[in-house]
Amino acid sequence: MIRTGAQPLLNRPMVILGMTSLAAMTSFYLLVPVVPLYTASGGTGDMGAGLSTGVTMLATVLMELAMPALLARYGYRAGMALGVLLLGVPPALLAVSAALPMVLAVSLARGAGLAIVVVVGPAMVAELAPAERRGEALGAYGVAVGIPAILGLPTGLWLVPLVGYGPVFLAGAGLALLALIGTPLLPARTAPVEQQGEVSRAPRHAGLARPAVVFAAFTVAAGVLLTFLPLA
Repeated sequence: MIRTGAQPLLNRPMVILGMTSLAAMTSFYLLVPVVPLYTASGGTGDMGAGLSTGVTMLATVLMELAMPALLARYGYRAGMALGVLLLGVPPALLAVSAALPMVLAVSLARGAGLAIVVVVGPAMVAELAPAERRGEALGAYGVAVGIPAILGLPTGLWLVPLVGYGPVFLAGAGLALLALIGTPLLPARTAPVEQQGEVSRAPRHAGLARPAVVFAAFTVAAGVLLTFLPLA
């Protein structure tokens, strides 16, 4: 139901943010199952495949812990630009080499880029949306950035036998760099400094313990599935 007098949910910065996040997340999910498969084909087997996913997840967690301070200092626009670059530039290097050190370095960068994008996006939505429609805006944004997971995961595996690894890596890089076009149009505001300590205090919050365990278990299970199912 459309509420009379309610402020519009979408505005120009919100649309740009949505398109930027959509392209960036499609770039990430397109390569999630492809990188372990590529690593295993390079001679490192299951160990290399598992390491590539594990390094990505580890880098994501560590970067998320640093995000409050990063955003307070450099702002949302610079943060999103950095995240998109980390998602877009490193995968192009995989078209050159499947050596394990190269794959792990790329996975580390992609994990950090993912953390930046998934933190900056919702934070910007919360600030850009009208206060009375913030929950609605966050829900719509969550649905939008979930689409790349549905489309990107099978598409990457479908493309590899057709065109090879190199073009798929370049496609992932190109999608992320396409997202970079919209970042100069995003607001340059910074996160409040007082929010910097919230992440470090969160693990000590009793109410977050159970959701954290559930989320961790789901993430590990998803990582194992997406890593080793393509190998099977």
